[in-house]
Amino acid sequence: MASINVLLMDRGYLYVGLYPITTADRLANSNYANYQQLVKAEKMRFSNGESSLFLINSRENKALEARQKLIDLKAKYFQNCLRPSMKCRIAD
Repeated sequence: MASINVLLMDRGYLYVGLYPITTADRLANSNYANYQQLVKAEKMRFSNGESSLFLINSRENKALEARQKLIDLKAKYFQNCLRPSMKCRIAD
């Protein structure tokens, strides 16, 4: 556990490994990038006459949902770690 950073709080020790947070962030970024590629591919299929606007709209909605999940994840992280009353600091 020495390699995992730990958040120390004024009300005792709260062990929150930053590894899962960075992993979730990395996965959310990857999901969003993949959905963007699907939108681009679906638009290319549409231009070739092999798709429909419904499928493009569906892909765009999924990309927006993935982006919203990424934003929510980052917001929750910063809400929990940067709250002035919590006095969090990152330690080794």
